[in-house]
Amino acid sequence: MHVRRRLLATLLGLVALVAAGCGEEPRDEQAAVSQRLEASPDAKAVELRAELASLLEEEVFLITHAVRSGARAGFDSELYDAAEKELERTTEKLVDTLSPLFDARRKDGFRRRLDRLVDLALGYGREQVEPGRADVAFRREIDESRAALASILADSSRALSEKDLANHLELTLDELLLALDRLGRDR
Repeated sequence: MHVRRRLLATLLGLVALVAAGCGEEPRDEQAAVSQRLEASPDAKAVELRAELASLLEEEVFLITHAVRSGARAGFDSELYDAAEKELERTTEKLVDTLSPLFDARRKDGFRRRLDRLVDLALGYGREQVEPGRADVAFRREIDESRAALASILADSSRALSEKDLANHLELTLDELLLALDRLGRDR
């Protein structure tokens, strides 16, 4: 919650700065303020953090939706397949959004680990709604994937002087696991 409040405060501050720049100042000064905001590493970090937070929340929703769809219609149903395809598109958007932070090797590593984490989360969710499937240590592997992704993200985001991107990932994964646990309890 603390990270979200800081994100909201930062975004509101940015909006206030832009609004102040659009007031009574001459147009040339407005353009200069806008260019400085767009070019500053802090503004890029704020924008990236907001986009990352949005996409991670979408991932949580889609993973939970896919598991819920699978539990209701079957994990071999068209409904589940459609939910998985939407999840793949969002995962691709997430990787594309973060790709400016990565060199080619890290981007590939991040993508592989993120895909693995999504697969593990789907498996963990399925385990929650079909308790007889508890044959894999999903939580341990999820924690390992989480640590690896957070490390890649923390190392790569230093260019933006941004340390909170990895924290967003950690918090969102906590939310995901709680949501999947709830699915199991609601059955």
